[in-house]
Amino acid sequence: NLETSPKIQFLLSDINEACMARNVLQFTLLWKLGVIASSYDQISSNKSGPGAKICTLLQYMFLGYVMPRAVHNHLLQVIEELVYLTHAEFATRYPWFPYTSPNDWTQVQAVLSYWYRTDSRVGDARNSMPPPDYHDISWPPVPDMPTMRKKFELPQKTNMANFATREGGDISVGTMEKIKESLDTFRTNTIDQLNLAKVADPDNPDAYDEMIVFYKNADYDILDSFKRREEECPVRNRTEIRFLEKTRALLPPSEEGGQEVFRTIHSLDEGDTRTLDKMATKANDIIIKNWVPNPIMIDPSFQTSHTSDPHRFHPMNEFFDFYLRDETLSSMKDPIDPSLREHEFYDLTSNFYWNVAYALNSLIMVKKTLTIEWSIGNILSLCRSIQNNSDDRLDMGKPVTFQRIFASNIPDNTGLLPFITEVMPCLDEPSEMNVPVMRTNILHNTGIWDNYSHYVYSSTAIPTLNQVELLLGMKCVSEDSAWEDHQWAWNKHMTYNTNKEDLRLWLHRVFFNIVIPAQRDKHATIQEVCSQTIPAFLRMCDHCVSILGYPKHWVNSILDELLAKDSIETKAQLPESFPNKFHPEHEVRVVNLSAFRYDLRLHVAIWLLNDANNYLVPVETLNFPTGPIHEYEIEANICDVNGDAESVMKLGATFPKCLGLILEESYPKDQSAGTTKDISEIAQSFEKMFDSTTSRSSFTSTSSGRDSVTSYSNPLGYRTSIRPKLMIGEDNTFTILSCIRWNSTSDDDAMLNRVRFVVPESDFKNFKHFYVSLLRTDSWNRVGRPICLGAARVVGQCVYDDDAEDDT
Repeated sequence: NLETSPKIQFLLSDINEACMARNVLQFTLLWKLGVIASSYDQISSNKSGPGAKICTLLQYMFLGYVMPRAVHNHLLQVIEELVYLTHAEFATRYPWFPYTSPNDWTQVQAVLSYWYRTDSRVGDARNSMPPPDYHDISWPPVPDMPTMRKKFELPQKTNMANFATREGGDISVGTMEKIKESLDTFRTNTIDQLNLAKVADPDNPDAYDEMIVFYKNADYDILDSFKRREEECPVRNRTEIRFLEKTRALLPPSEEGGQEVFRTIHSLDEGDTRTLDKMATKANDIIIKNWVPNPIMIDPSFQTSHTSDPHRFHPMNEFFDFYLRDETLSSMKDPIDPSLREHEFYDLTSNFYWNVAYALNSLIMVKKTLTIEWSIGNILSLCRSIQNNSDDRLDMGKPVTFQRIFASNIPDNTGLLPFITEVMPCLDEPSEMNVPVMRTNILHNTGIWDNYSHYVYSSTAIPTLNQVELLLGMKCVSEDSAWEDHQWAWNKHMTYNTNKEDLRLWLHRVFFNIVIPAQRDKHATIQEVCSQTIPAFLRMCDHCVSILGYPKHWVNSILDELLAKDSIETKAQLPESFPNKFHPEHEVRVVNLSAFRYDLRLHVAIWLLNDANNYLVPVETLNFPTGPIHEYEIEANICDVNGDAESVMKLGATFPKCLGLILEESYPKDQSAGTTKDISEIAQSFEKMFDSTTSRSSFTSTSSGRDSVTSYSNPLGYRTSIRPKLMIGEDNTFTILSCIRWNSTSDDDAMLNRVRFVVPESDFKNFKHFYVSLLRTDSWNRVGRPICLGAARVVGQCVYDDDAEDDT
């Protein structure tokens, strides 16, 4: 009921720029289609009219890797209308489709420009407007026709989408039985594996029994359903699928084909396969000579950074899937209606697109109830930006809180901790009429978690979901299972029952998780991703005051204790396992934090420089050194190896996910010659890439400029983890520095080989004679070889960027 429709505002984030450019083309075309065609009859009765041309273009944009030249020219015309718009002009023309940042439009504009600049249109009659050139000229061109056909060549083994083209277009009984036999084999093997796992894990039999029962009771009605739906699809489907098999291209609409051969194919009886094959051969020659690659199938960033082909597009699958999609069939008449069998594929796609266009136009233009905002950046940076710029967004009519947040499994890649501080503040408060929720799930490594509480604890250091509610005012309104979707809602009043000692104990656990994580095997097939840093800890401290309402002096006194002492007394558990598992905490222990005290003080000092609200002002900060804080740069011998020896030989060491620096006053001794068995993951990765003979001979021959390189271990750094020594106060000679910046996406080898770090000018003078090594802060192994800190140079004043995605 549009008369009473509420205002609906969507915000799309974490979208690849090429995918967003496709969305921009799609939404602007659908909006235009809804404006020019008030009914579907205007399209179905004139397949060469403007509305039909938009439907044809949308069909080829998303379901074909090549397209007729006339359709391609139409695509270029649409791109041309968009690509010249400034960010202000785009916002004015499409107020219902705003971007979050002008930089978002710049990135989309670059991709549109890349798609526009294709050699396939050379020689076409064009207007005098010069072609746009907003993209990186180093991006490779859109592939030509032969390359494009090879790139999207159909696989050797066909799947169920192809079965409809076999004898008479039906799925044979033999084929169905083979599929069922394969699925039965899969089910039997899965049950056997579960039984073996159950024996190996006697403490958790119920979970395995549940899965075993599930697989034993599984049936395959989906096959019968598939056959039924295939029979309900238009008969024309079988002719067009056969054409697709022969040419790997979509058959043009009957009134848009241009050449006589396409109209002839439309008129053929589906049983006349011999004539169809002959005509398809002629059509294939026309396609090779006159058709054009579909540029929007190509993502320039993937073309640049990936040596292997990232595309897995199968035009036949996409084609057939569109027929079987419920939305497509429901938008037509009853699928069993015989009249539907007279329709061609274009009739289904155009009807579907018009229905969407009509709904979109009604919501946007008629009642002005719909806004679709979009952002290319990641959801954590986006939500932080929303919090920092809430007043400006409200002035522009943009929301600052949302009633639904769909996070999918992004916490698998970031840990849940930053979602609490960055994303949850953008969730609306519950009311009597509505309970806003953030939905998330686990898709990676699901089997390593005992339950969802285990998953939450490993990232947030809170043992149970009930304690999450008490400490963070967040309620998980779903089952405590790692296999379910989970919904989080606010219940902030529960934090009123938390005392200072409970808060102190929990913040100690969070800090220990960050600075003293459990030793991890980075070569394990199953890995937990939990990339936490000291700024994440300070974010949580700030969150406790600004969002949850804890007394400011509670949090500041806890910080003061960490800043002022080399060791603290606490019951907080130290991380001991991977993934981390909670054990009851009863005894008070003394934990040595001397190696991390300087790092924490530095991060707090930078935080205070950039935090206008100053929720965190520990008394200990009065003792901080004054003076300018500089950003320094030093060569670090580090690179992204990508599995080849040449990169290791060229730049020195492999790329770790979490980096820090370790400062030592004396040049550290090589531990690889000792009897220790604690081999670093860097050395292990090198051993796996090369056998020892190859490794030694290769590096010996190229080591003329390096100190005492006698084996593969030296260029890759030290084998021994420093974690045990970090915990011993009297033997500790280390200073950890995690306030570093490294651009892991640079295309410039020189930049990949450099790390920037931030320290006060006075401290740098004191540390100039120290040696610095790169350090994996998630495994405590050195990376690369020690460098004298005095070799660093100043590159600028300290700038703390909340939204920087490449900051470690």
